[in-house]
Amino acid sequence: MKKQMKHVLTMFLLVAMLTSLVACGAPEGDTAEGEQSGAAQSEQSDTKETESESSDSDDAVEEIELSVFTHLPDRTTGLGLLEQTVFDQYTAENPHVKLKIEALEGETYKQKITAYLSSNELPDLFNAWGSSTFFDPITTNGYAAELNIEDFEDYNFIPGSLDGFMKDGKLYGLPKILDFMVLYYNEDLLASNNVEVPGTWEDIIESVPAFREAGLSPVSFDGRDGWPLGVLLQEILVKQTGNQQLIYDIVDQKVDVTTSEEFLKAAATLQDITANNVFQDSYLSADYGAALNLFGQEKAAMYYMGSWEVGLAKSEAYSESFRENVAVMPVPGFEDGEGSIENLLCWYGGGFAVSEHSENKEEAIKMLKFIMQPEVWAKAAWQTGIAMPAQEFSGYFTGDETQMQKDVVAILENGVDTSGTVWIDYSSPSFKTDVMNLTQELAVGVISPEEYVEGIAKAIEDR
Repeated sequence: MKKQMKHVLTMFLLVAMLTSLVACGAPEGDTAEGEQSGAAQSEQSDTKETESESSDSDDAVEEIELSVFTHLPDRTTGLGLLEQTVFDQYTAENPHVKLKIEALEGETYKQKITAYLSSNELPDLFNAWGSSTFFDPITTNGYAAELNIEDFEDYNFIPGSLDGFMKDGKLYGLPKILDFMVLYYNEDLLASNNVEVPGTWEDIIESVPAFREAGLSPVSFDGRDGWPLGVLLQEILVKQTGNQQLIYDIVDQKVDVTTSEEFLKAAATLQDITANNVFQDSYLSADYGAALNLFGQEKAAMYYMGSWEVGLAKSEAYSESFRENVAVMPVPGFEDGEGSIENLLCWYGGGFAVSEHSENKEEAIKMLKFIMQPEVWAKAAWQTGIAMPAQEFSGYFTGDETQMQKDVVAILENGVDTSGTVWIDYSSPSFKTDVMNLTQELAVGVISPEEYVEGIAKAIEDR
């Protein structure tokens, strides 16, 4: 669907892989030193001391406390560590700025943002997703500060990556990372249980008895947060049909979901996957952190999640055995599917925005401009192996990338098309909530695929 983004990405990533350019050094921050002047006479020592104290006071930079709200509570590893690292760079170069950081994970973060919006007390700098379900209410109601788009012309954002953060031609936020769904797996756990790397979802289902007998979960999955199941439904539909546009036509009512055999089949397939115990026991109560830790502790053979976990191969939060054996592959297709592993669910991930009503708006924008410099964010994201930034990062290849980093780049290069914003984020917040709830009910068998289709039709009407 969104071939333009894929072609642009392929262009600069291929150059990067061929040249393995050495990354450049980080820029030095601008500094300003105040100069004092005075003509106090030596005999007027008291006056001189008073004037000197006054001068020192005038030159002193007023301390500012910026409130920061983030969805990354773990500041010691992964994206949380990356974020904290660039924050620390800013405060090191701007010691008059103190940060008050509040961090909540996933859906809890989004619930708290809603509370902040209702009280009109958004933190100075906050994480934002460039999707209509999240960002439209913020921009429509004037909660996000407008950014001067010209200030970011040389920040090398990938074409199209700013679209979700714009409204009526104006910019209100910046994206941090490029996201697409993948399947992580543990090479040793597969090999020791005589399971080959899966080529299809049928292969995964076939592997369930072997992993279960070994006391392992076949696939670790975040079922509690709702969005992964909604995304997986889209993944199944695309892999079965090879049609990235179909699900958006359904949401836009260009295709009647109640008569779509393809959508009904995808719903039935999702229910079949869960009924075959592919996911861990009680997966519906496992949130993001629990699902990640299950895989990281080598209690699950595979893990369905986004490319933002590419840093697992370097994360010292997990054992050396895990780091040596963790690998990544495209999400599998189906034996009878018209799509393939090259049909990617790919979009631009969360970013940053500044509160329009912040008392320190100028300083918050200054901080945003600093941390999102390519030499700061993009360089750190790639060279730490933590994430793929939404900015061109080919200049920061060192030749020392992990195999997982190379494989993630190859997955992106080989993609024949990309989805753009996933369907659950394509409409309204109420639509997203309805879809997530319905898909959870479908997954555990509370409703049938036919009832699911009827529920989605109502959600589309009510959005």
